[in-house]
Amino acid sequence: MNFWHARFPKAVRKHPKFGKDSLLLTCPAAKSILTKLSDIWPHSLFQKKSNLSDPSNTNTLNIELEITLRCNSKCPQCSRHCNIISYGNSDMTMEQINKLISQVLSSDIVIGHITIMGGEPTIHPHFEEITLLIYESLVQTQKVKTLEVATNGILEIPESILKLPIQIRVSPLPSKRHRCQFIAPKDTGQETRFCDVPYVCGIALNCYGYFPCGAGGAIARLFNMKKFIMYEWPSSLTDFGDLKELCSLCQASAVHQRMYGIDDPTPSKSFEEAIRNFKKRKHQFRYF
Repeated sequence: MNFWHARFPKAVRKHPKFGKDSLLLTCPAAKSILTKLSDIWPHSLFQKKSNLSDPSNTNTLNIELEITLRCNSKCPQCSRHCNIISYGNSDMTMEQINKLISQVLSSDIVIGHITIMGGEPTIHPHFEEITLLIYESLVQTQKVKTLEVATNGILEIPESILKLPIQIRVSPLPSKRHRCQFIAPKDTGQETRFCDVPYVCGIALNCYGYFPCGAGGAIARLFNMKKFIMYEWPSSLTDFGDLKELCSLCQASAVHQRMYGIDDPTPSKSFEEAIRNFKKRKHQFRYF
């Protein structure tokens, strides 16, 4: 998909930090555009900002809201494992969305940003309704500072969403630069470090509950690590306990990360076994 057709009110402009090879899409106002994205790298489309840059700050959370784990693309190194794992119907229900809203409204925790994503969020049958509801219930009430949508750009964004003052991050398949998602540092002997993904990107929530982060959630489900799933509102990342076991399986924690297209992406021993076991018998999870 070399081109993405959409109408973005108030235009497309260069990102103030990343310059000519970057794109920041903002709303509203009204203008029809056709934007070529094949040479734009996803990390340049939008710089995530977080109030959790300091891990000791436990009174602020960011959330990656994975409203579905289904996708209409097959990125070869998907951090949510959409290219190798199918959970069947993983769409979040409106009841689950309302449960999240209720938890946020009753909490004194500040939400820096919520990113509506997937899988691919635009294929969710209630994508528009969910986005509008979260904006009206949480952003307009100032319980959430920023709302984002992360999409691969294959499907159009509804006009009602484009009119909102939110940020839309488009990452088409040809531009994606993924880590080797199926190589565990513990298998390769890679040196690991503290990973700030849960703080910068946020904890993840999908139909199965809360996870320390999106990539970590995919690993937890693949390896059947139910101890890293929470069903009630987490007050901080520390509520998930010791994450060393989970992080030892993720390239994000490696000091020198292995990248798809540069390094051999062949699954390491731990992932080979986990993928084989999952495909023999899908793990069962309770719902959020």
